[in-house]
Amino acid sequence: MLKIAISSVPQVSVCLDALDECLPKHLPQLLECLRDIALGCPRTRIFFTGRPHVKEDIQRYFSRAILLPIRPNTDDITSYVEMRLARDAEPEAMNENLLADIIRTISEQISDIFLLVSICTDTILGRVTIHQRRRKLEEMAKGNGLSGAC
Repeated sequence: MLKIAISSVPQVSVCLDALDECLPKHLPQLLECLRDIALGCPRTRIFFTGRPHVKEDIQRYFSRAILLPIRPNTDDITSYVEMRLARDAEPEAMNENLLADIIRTISEQISDIFLLVSICTDTILGRVTIHQRRRKLEEMAKGNGLSGAC
């Protein structure tokens, strides 16, 4: 049905955000359908976003795909963490040293995936004492990443 509708339009752009959130059992069928649409309607452009692990799936169905890795830059991460820390619901559970260490650690070590930055920041702020926050930050800094956030 979509292929028929698209074929009557001069040019179509399709954007699928968060392809990595598609259930793995459905992803091949989705990509196959989109490939068929792209082949049948050559003026169709398809734009995907997703985490790195779907790259191989995309390449399997779209061999000529142009892949552009997009990562948040350190300045964006630092600005986000500073904003979240400024909205701290427990400001008495923070001191200047801890504040600086949280910003530095998250910006330098946990900045590959923005969602992880958000989860880690929220997890630290969920602790109600400086000691608990410091301990959680140290767990994360040891390379526990997301497992250290829980």
